[in-house]
Order: sequence, then structure tokens, then C-alpha cells
Amino acid sequence: MNYQTNTIQAKIRYPLLRCAIEDYHCLPQDLSSKQQQQLLAHLTKAQWIEGYVARQSAHPVTSEELLMAEQTLIAQFPSMNDYHQARDWLELDDELLQQSLTQALKADRVLAHVREQVEPPVESELMEFYQQHPEQFVQPEQRVLRHILRTINDDLAENTLEQVWPWMYTLAAQLRADPTQFADAAMRHSECPSALQGGVLGRVQKGQLYPELEAVAFELTDNQVSDPVESPMGVHLLWCESHQDAQQLSFAAIQSALYGQMLTARQKQAERAYMAKVIGAKLPS
Repeated sequence: MNYQTNTIQAKIRYPLLRCAIEDYHCLPQDLSSKQQQQLLAHLTKAQWIEGYVARQSAHPVTSEELLMAEQTLIAQFPSMNDYHQARDWLELDDELLQQSLTQALKADRVLAHVREQVEPPVESELMEFYQQHPEQFVQPEQRVLRHILRTINDDLAENTLEQVWPWMYTLAAQLRADPTQFADAAMRHSECPSALQGGVLGRVQKGQLYPELEAVAFELTDNQVSDPVESPMGVHLLWCESHQDAQQLSFAAIQSALYGQMLTARQKQAERAYMAKVIGAKLPS
């Protein structure tokens, strides 16, 4: 075993492989030292708990279940070559992989049974929560925007700030006279990939734009074209096609999502209670 993996316990290799690709979107050998240390510290305890929960299941895992679990894992990797490289780096052989998958599947089966026993929330509970927490069900103020971008490049005479700024003011005046020409102007002049769609930024809310753009965008009224505004990308013109004020969402609009959130919260609480009960004082420090 190479220097990088010789301290990784066998039972941690599969969960390390899975967490690297699921949580960090990289191969385990590409984790930074800090990321690897954090994962190893967490997984050592998590695997002990998973093993204890798995032993509560008396039903064997079928070969079909094992094959499906491995195929699900493989599907998260960019290629089969990457998958095999990661396994080779971890020295995760077939026998160890099968053992790890079996434990994970058994633990999942036990916890799935726990979740099934949870009473789902009823409509009156959903309504009570909705009425007690109205601030959680507000649709933020939104703007439907397009933009035209000119980048700043001092190596190109036409792209210096001194040239771009007055040119953008002239263009802004022309588009204010006829905002319906904004999309065509974006296709002809904008240096953003969105030019291909007429400068569409789409429906945006606060927190999604550069602060410089947001400050201007959320002062625009319907069908209004902005003055030029500079951001780290360059100089922009913004067109607000329409806007929608912040509004309280109706109970009907959020009922389905709230049901899912409350049920998931109850299921997770039931899982924690179950593990605390079956593990108890045996939990390692």
C-alpha cells in the first residue's frame, strides 16, 4: 500500500470513495490533506454506527442488490477508468467492496423501516406551521432582466473604459427611446454569452447579481433601461422587462413542499432516536 493510503483502515475505504465523489465531486486521491483528514475523522465514527445498525437486520442482501448498488456508485464517476483508478488507489478489492456495500445496504434497510413508521403530518399541522411562521413563505421581489456587456481591455482601443463608457451612454439613450430593440442590440453588441439569447439574464432576485448590478437593477421600473453600470465583468446596460413585488405565498402554493420538509424532518429525528436507543452507551468517543 502506498504512503497516502497505508493509514486508512479497510472499513473506511468504501465510504471514503463514496463521500469523495458525492460530497467533493472528485476522486479520493484528489482530496486535499485537510479534506481527507476531516473525512477520515468523521467516517471512522460513522462507519462504527452504520455497522452497529446493520447488525440489527437479519435479512441477507441479494447479489442483485449488490450489483445495483455498485452500478449506482459507478454512475457518479466521469468514467469507468476513473472509478477503477480510485479503487486501485484505495486498494479497495472486490471482497472488501462487497462487504462494505452489504453493510451499507443492511443499515439503509433498517433505517428505511424506521422512516416508514413515522406518522406523516396532517393538513391541520401544516396550516398551523404556515400561520405561525409566515416569514418563511414569502416570495422575494424579482426582476426579469436583460443586459448588454462590454468588457474592459486596455490593450484594445475600442475596449478601454474611456471609449466604452460614453459609447454605452449613447446606446442607453437610443434604447430608452425604443426598449423593444434591446434584445437585438444585445445580440449585436454584447460580449456576454447571453448575447445569443438577446442578453437574457432571466428572472432574478436579490443576492444573485454582483452588488453593483443589484443596486441598479432593483431600482428599475418595468420597461426601463439603466444608465451604464460597472461590475468586475465590465460595463453593463440593464433592461427591466418586468418586476414582481415580494408577496406572501398562499398555503395551497406551499402545502406540498412543506409536507415533504416536515416529513423528512420527522424521519431524520426518528433515525437519530433509533440509533441512540440501539447504540446507547456503546457509542465510541
